[in-house]
Amino acid sequence: FLDILTSDRNAELNLRRMNEAGLLAKLIPDFGKIVAMMQFSMYHHYTVDEHLIRCIGVLAEIERGDGEKIHPLAHSLMPGLKKSREALYVAVLLHDIAKGRPEDHSEAGARIARRICPHMGLSAADTETVAWLVENHLAMSMTAQTRDLNDRKTIEDFSAIVQSVERLKLLLVLTVCDIRGVGPGVWNGWKGQLLR
Repeated sequence: FLDILTSDRNAELNLRRMNEAGLLAKLIPDFGKIVAMMQFSMYHHYTVDEHLIRCIGVLAEIERGDGEKIHPLAHSLMPGLKKSREALYVAVLLHDIAKGRPEDHSEAGARIARRICPHMGLSAADTETVAWLVENHLAMSMTAQTRDLNDRKTIEDFSAIVQSVERLKLLLVLTVCDIRGVGPGVWNGWKGQLLR
C-alpha cells in the first residue's frame, strides 16, 4: 500500500480508483467511515474522502515541483524531508480520517494513526510522526490565520507545540496540502504569505 501511496505514477488517481472500488475501505476500515461524507462549510467543496485523496495529489505536485510557483517554500522543503517521506504521505492521507465523530477529529485521528500505521509497515518513530501531524494538522493554519504573528507569545506558543524544525517543515507541507485540497480558490497568496 505504501508503494501505491508514495508512487510518482499518479497516486491520486490510483487512490481514487481504489476508493471507488471499495478497496481503500477494506485496507483501512476507518477510511470507509468517511467515504462520501459531506462537509458542511463554505470552504469545503469535496467529501472527506475526496479531500484526502486530492491532498495526496497536491503533495505529489509539490514533490514534483509542478506547483512551485504556488507554494515555493513547501517545494523547497521536500528534498530535506526524504527520511520522513512515507510518514508525510500517510499523515496527509489520514489527517481527517476521524471527521464526523463526536470527539475532536484531530485527537481521534491521532489514535487511529497510532493503531493502523504499524500495520502499514511504518516504524514506531514514523508512527509517532504521523500521529503528531494528524493531531496538530490545524495548528499552523489556525495560528497563522487567527493570531497576531508579530506577538512573541504567539510564536512561543506555536513553538511549544511544534518543538523541532523537522516537525515544522512537515507541518508546513501538510498545511499547504490541506488548504489546497479543500477546493478551488481556497488557497490564495495571502494564505501562502501567512505560512511563510
